[in-house]
Amino acid sequence: MRPFLRSSLLAFSALALTLAFALCAAARAAIVLKHRGTPIIENAPTATFDGASDYLEATSSGPTGLADSKVFTLAFWLNMGAGTDNGSYGIFYAKTSGGSLRFRVMRQTVNDIQVIAYNNSNGAILSMTAGSFGENDGWVHFAMRVDLSDSGKREVRVDGQVSAATWSIYTDDTIDFVSTSAVYQIGAYNGANRLNGSLALFFLDDIYVDDLLVFYDPATSKPRDLGSIGTNAPFYLSLEGSGDTWARNSGAGPDFTVTGALGSTTSP
Repeated sequence: MRPFLRSSLLAFSALALTLAFALCAAARAAIVLKHRGTPIIENAPTATFDGASDYLEATSSGPTGLADSKVFTLAFWLNMGAGTDNGSYGIFYAKTSGGSLRFRVMRQTVNDIQVIAYNNSNGAILSMTAGSFGENDGWVHFAMRVDLSDSGKREVRVDGQVSAATWSIYTDDTIDFVSTSAVYQIGAYNGANRLNGSLALFFLDDIYVDDLLVFYDPATSKPRDLGSIGTNAPFYLSLEGSGDTWARNSGAGPDFTVTGALGSTTSP
């Protein structure tokens, strides 16, 4: 065999071997990334509400990405303040311009979370309670997905674990999320029952996610980066920053106006 041909074949073999090792390494990395899941958020921005002056409000006739629906997914991190056990606090509230309640999320006097939804005739079509969110529990993650057309498609997870929720109302009907000049509040119930505690990564969208662990990483007990799921949601607060900056919506919907002055705390 001619010398130059022999050297060319040796060089080609070396290159092929290098490429094979590179492809194997890439495959291993892909497997690791697949099992690792989506990236976690190490330092999620936070908003601390003082229980007296602070809450957020937005008015919109149709937040981008939100529609009346039988399905929704709700998730947030909650850290209750001192002296809040057995108190009732608003987390999220939606009403029509005429004042008719459409959707509410409360931390109740027995320290659980209550979610109630209404149709456009003012009828309650969903009522659910679950979990325990006491003043000494630190950061606790709540996640919920619902399809009112199918009672087999409903789930609540607290800190990544399936919660034995109580579903006292579950009607195959449409939630009236959107109306002309609808009012949306975070950290209060119709301006009252103002939250004494902190929130992080509040999410609400009229979708049914495949897996609630998209929000929570069980291996680290940290929040997960939602990527486009978060940025396409009408309400995703917030990646913009802590304190008053937290009122800037990282999702597709409107920014909120701050009443009072939000503080901040250590991330979940």
